[in-house]
Amino acid sequence: MKFNKWTLGLAAVGVVSLASVAKAEETMSMVKTAVSGTTISGYVDTSVEWAVCPSHTTLGDQGWNYSSFFSVPFRQYKQDGFNLNSVGITIEKPLDETPWASGYKVQLVYGPDGNSLLGEDMPIKQAYVTLRVPVGNGIVFKIGQFDTIIGYEVFEAGNNPNFTRSFGWGIEPTEHTGILASYQINDSIAVSAGVANSLSAGINTIKSGPGNRYSKDAWDKTGLASITLTAPQSWGFMAGSSFSSGIVYGMDSAYGDNSVNIYAGLTVPTPIKGLAFGASFDYKSSCYDGSYDYYGPEKQSVEAYAFALYGTWQATEKLSLNLRGEYAHEDYNDSYYFYDSFDGFGKEQYRYQADVFSLTATLQYNLWANVISRLELRYDALCQTDHTSGNDEFGHYSYGYSYPSVDQLSLYLNIIYKF
Repeated sequence: MKFNKWTLGLAAVGVVSLASVAKAEETMSMVKTAVSGTTISGYVDTSVEWAVCPSHTTLGDQGWNYSSFFSVPFRQYKQDGFNLNSVGITIEKPLDETPWASGYKVQLVYGPDGNSLLGEDMPIKQAYVTLRVPVGNGIVFKIGQFDTIIGYEVFEAGNNPNFTRSFGWGIEPTEHTGILASYQINDSIAVSAGVANSLSAGINTIKSGPGNRYSKDAWDKTGLASITLTAPQSWGFMAGSSFSSGIVYGMDSAYGDNSVNIYAGLTVPTPIKGLAFGASFDYKSSCYDGSYDYYGPEKQSVEAYAFALYGTWQATEKLSLNLRGEYAHEDYNDSYYFYDSFDGFGKEQYRYQADVFSLTATLQYNLWANVISRLELRYDALCQTDHTSGNDEFGHYSYGYSYPSVDQLSLYLNIIYKF
């Protein structure tokens, strides 16, 4: 090992030893090798949100959060005010070109949106090790906490065509703790498959027994699979068109019964420069035992699906217009046992159905470097029906009614700095 003259001089008078210097330099070399290629990126996401024309206090004040599966994500308690939505920081070392390459990714999210998704004490959104195994074209493994593999939209608003998320995004899973294998068969076909603890977000989240009463079963895991098809250059103006489909099937962490999410999405360019269209379909079904009491278990089931159409026109380098139209439906059933002091032991049956139509228009103009600035107008219309029968064990009353159609027009100004 070579030493500079200053180090040799210090060694000559006994201030340092060459062995310790060599060990220190070897350690520093290992550190430099380990962090070589590491990048740091992130964003600051802010907004101004205004309910222009609310026709219902719940819609105006909180957003639509009338069930756990079917809501407008991250709109609760934000309207008619200025908002810091989230701050994201990503530290990543991508895979290099070596056959046995390795890397990692750590993504931290802070702020109200991150708290809603992950909980206030858990800012880690993703943290995984990436490994390549040189089989065929190379199998890439992610091990740790990673984003779900399905969906047209993502958590990071700056990576979506619109600022507010779709109802489809609201019924999808978000993160998983597990292992995921991805393989690029050729330029046009990519597949992935994996196993995770559960469908639910949260680091190391593991399924419990029904109603959280029983210990977990080691074999109750969640399966993930997806495929993406990309049109080759020989397709002319259709080159780059993509179709993705995937399924997530397994256990919910809270209740412990099977749930399934199915997704399909399509993006197609057109002969008109800068104009492209997209479509997505999301489906979720869950059936589980809820909380237990002295009389018996609460039975719940939810079925929800959403269709969305997207249109994007990149008018200039800085100016773009993004449109989204969506229809979503939810069917929620709840049955629980109770004890009535007059009629004795009985059972309540609840059933809610909801239909939502939504239209979102987003005008984006990137005036400042590294800044996404956009103005968005969103209209939502809800019709909800309540089919409820009380105490069907004894049948002493029953009822069913429909809520009037309610709607809301909202205006958003979104400013995001990305670095």
